[in-house]
Amino acid sequence: MTSELVTWLNERRQNFELRDWAGDLLWALCQEDTSLGEDLERLRRNEQRCFELLHDAMGEDLPAGAEQAGLPVPGEIAEDPYFTQPYYAGELAGDVEAVYRERHNWWLDPQPGEPGDYWLLNAHVDTVPPHIPPSRPSPERMNGRGTADDKNGLVAMALVQKLLHQWHQQHGERPAWPVRYLVSIDEEMGGNGTLGAVRQLDLAQAHIVVAEPSSLLPYPANRGAVWFAARLATGHPVLQQRRYGVFAFVAQALMAAGRTLREESEHPMFNAHKDAQTCFGMLGPFGLHPSSACDEVTLRWALPGGGAETEELERAEQVIQSTMASAILNGHLSHDTRDPEIQLVEVQGRCFIEVTISAIGGHMGSHERDSDALAKASGIILAMMDAGWGEPEWPQGYDEIVLEGGQGFLPDRSLADLQHRMRAAFKDGVARAALHYGVDESAIDAEITFDKLHNAAFCSAEDAPGGQRLRSALASLNGGEAPSLKGWKASCDARIFARHCPDVTTFGPGALEVAHSNREGIELQDILDMAATVVHAVLQDREGTR
Repeated sequence: MTSELVTWLNERRQNFELRDWAGDLLWALCQEDTSLGEDLERLRRNEQRCFELLHDAMGEDLPAGAEQAGLPVPGEIAEDPYFTQPYYAGELAGDVEAVYRERHNWWLDPQPGEPGDYWLLNAHVDTVPPHIPPSRPSPERMNGRGTADDKNGLVAMALVQKLLHQWHQQHGERPAWPVRYLVSIDEEMGGNGTLGAVRQLDLAQAHIVVAEPSSLLPYPANRGAVWFAARLATGHPVLQQRRYGVFAFVAQALMAAGRTLREESEHPMFNAHKDAQTCFGMLGPFGLHPSSACDEVTLRWALPGGGAETEELERAEQVIQSTMASAILNGHLSHDTRDPEIQLVEVQGRCFIEVTISAIGGHMGSHERDSDALAKASGIILAMMDAGWGEPEWPQGYDEIVLEGGQGFLPDRSLADLQHRMRAAFKDGVARAALHYGVDESAIDAEITFDKLHNAAFCSAEDAPGGQRLRSALASLNGGEAPSLKGWKASCDARIFARHCPDVTTFGPGALEVAHSNREGIELQDILDMAATVVHAVLQDREGTR
């Protein structure tokens, strides 16, 4: 690789005009609410608007013969084992044709008809709810939903095409392998958009880069992830006021299964302790999303009164503090935020011990967050029960216990094995709850399902060029050593491509730690750095104008 290209790319990625161009496009894309929800007309309209924004932004950088197409999502994907029920669609969720009617992925081929190997850049247009409009606290930074996951990836793709066009204009050179683009819908709920698109593409000779927030590190492997919904109906009279206790037994059993999985898992590209995480995202009024760690839970234990409330508060503080300390010491919890806040409160004339449990939320795959608030709460509930307080008061309006979350796993485990383990753990938790309360297991109508997302883990071929060229590009542009290739700590549509292609790399701007959170944001420099790195990678085996 000549120093001329390195010098040119380093100048381009520090160009203020390009940064402002990228910022303007990202702003426009993030204004469009593509968060998944029941309003399918809003989704269809705003997805299409994003495709139009991309095409307009890329138009002047495309050759005259460039082709674009909408790749639909056919109803037959429902028969695929990777299919995920589009839960966000409400009553229409079971009607695949209706959910995806007049919606599609977007395909762009600047050099159609060229046979042989090619690069495919992919990003997704959908976001998790709720929609957070963009804000720009400085010229260098943008916040809001989609800025890190994954409309930043769309902008980086558009910038790749711009840089390739500019290089060709100045030097008459194109990549040896043409570069094509795919924008997917519905990645966040399981990948049905990509599942439909790959049925219409020949990926046998593709080298695929999936632009997800990877902090500009290439990952030729992804961990797997399963979202679960544990539903428990407690109609038995003994259990009517014991719902939190039932939850706590089930949560602790699922956490124990996760710890066993981590101890038994091993893969050279992953850290099992960090990458096989158990995450609780939602319970009753707490939490926002199965894959976003619940960041706050408030529990209340009623006190009988009589003047001993202060002593009871002090005793509760000791129990909760020792419970947390023990769980942290034995590795059952990690804790990086403030300790539980414990106070006496009066509600409608009654006195309660109120405990507010906090955690650092965000994407379930983040290494930087601590154990979620529901995981912490489950241990505190059982400890308070053992100390004689019984169960906290269950929130009104939630007759059924529904615990939703996710479990990560490595390529050394199959999706079927992971689901078998979780079913067994769930059954064990239900049995422990029934035994504790002295009721038959049949008194708890219990079910755990994996309908929302079930992503297999994968690892690309050892000699796959995608990751190797990206790491080489990073070394050349940054003047340091090439980063080692590891497995990404999350899961995305890369695993769908990997069924058809041996060379799939997750590589993109932004940090996973802020994805799916109310802190979502990005430094715009990341987008320019990603685009420059990809251009360097695809031009490593370049040739003259063809």
